[in-house]
Amino acid sequence: MYDGSRVDSLIRQLPPPHARYCDRVGTIFEVYRVKSLGDHFWRDPLLKELLIKTRDSYRRYGVRTSLDQYDVKAAIYLVRVMYHSEEMATRVEEWISVRVVPGNGNPLGAGELEIYFYEGKRMDYWVRKKLGCGQKVFWSRVLSNSRMCGIRPFVSGASDKGETNYRLGHKYTAVCNAIISTQFIIDTNYLFPGVITGILRDDLHEKGLRVSFGSEEAIPTFTKAHEFLGIPQDAVKLNRGTYAYEFPSYWLDVAQLINLLERLQREDRISEEGLEYYLRGSLPSNLNNLGALLTVAGTIHASKMTGEELRALVDEHVQEKPSLRITYTREWFESYLRVLQVAGVDMFDQNPELLNFLPPKPAKEGQR
Repeated sequence: MYDGSRVDSLIRQLPPPHARYCDRVGTIFEVYRVKSLGDHFWRDPLLKELLIKTRDSYRRYGVRTSLDQYDVKAAIYLVRVMYHSEEMATRVEEWISVRVVPGNGNPLGAGELEIYFYEGKRMDYWVRKKLGCGQKVFWSRVLSNSRMCGIRPFVSGASDKGETNYRLGHKYTAVCNAIISTQFIIDTNYLFPGVITGILRDDLHEKGLRVSFGSEEAIPTFTKAHEFLGIPQDAVKLNRGTYAYEFPSYWLDVAQLINLLERLQREDRISEEGLEYYLRGSLPSNLNNLGALLTVAGTIHASKMTGEELRALVDEHVQEKPSLRITYTREWFESYLRVLQVAGVDMFDQNPELLNFLPPKPAKEGQR
C-alpha cells in the first residue's frame, strides 16, 4: 500500500512538466525531468520525493535503497499518464520512471558490464574491443538504461480517501519507456555515443515493452550480449554475488529455486524451522525474503547445510531470469521511434526532426 494522500499532495505541488504529449485516443503523458545527465543536484525536491515513491515498487524483490551511487550522474525521468479506466469507471493516472546512466564520470561505469564476464574477463573489456576504442574514451561511449519503476493506477485527487491501492497493472509501461528514451535523446541533442546496456527479463522485453494498434506492433531493440559479441549464449556469466543472491526473485528463476528448496527440505538438509526463520513464513509465500536465506554465512538456522553449500547448489540448478543487453544507441533509439509511431504519440508533431531518424515500416507478408 502506498500513502495516496501524500502522493496527491506531491502531485499538486509539482512544477510544470518538461514536456506534454498525447496519443490518438486522448491519453495524456506529462514528462518530468527529475535530473539532467551529469547534474549533481536534483531539479526539485518534490520530484525527488515522488521518484522515491515510484521506487517503492522494488520492495517486492526485497529491501533495496531508493537511491544509489549512479543516480548522482544519471538522467532521470518521470512520466505521468492520465486516462479513463473502464475498470474504475473514472479518470485515473499512473507513473513510470526510468533513468539513463553515462559510463563516464564518478563513479566510473554503470554497474552492468562490470558484473558480467566472458572467459574470465569483464564484459566491458570485450565491448571495448568490439567498439575498437581505447581505455581512456571507452566509458564515454557507454550508456545504461535501468531502474524502471512506477506507481500503479489510482484515482487522481483521491487524497480524501486516504490510502488507495487498486492493484491494477500499468497499462502504459511500453509507451512511457519509449517516451522517456526518446526525450533523453532529444534533450542530449541527438548524440549517439556508442552502445546502451540494460539488464532485462525476456517477459518484460517481449510482452511488457511491446505496443500494438490494429495490425501493427513494435518492440524496442535490446540485443542480447552474446548476440552483440557473436559468442555462445551460455558463455556470458553473471557474478551472482553482486545482486542475485540478495534479490533472487528478480535475478533467478523462482520456480526452479522453490523446487530446489523443497527438495532440500524433503532430504532434511534444510528444516521447515530454518526456512520459516529466514522467509518469515513457509514456501512458497514471502518470496521477497528469499534473499535473507541465500545470503547466509555459515550454517543455516536449524539445518544441516551452510549458506555456502546452498549457493553452490543454486548455481548448479537455478538459472538466471534477466540477461545483459548491449545495443548500438542509434539502433535502440530508432526502434523506440517505431514504438511511438505505432502507439500514435504526437512526439513527431512537436519534434518534427524525429522524422529524420524514423526507420521505414517493416514490409508485410506478401510484399517482400
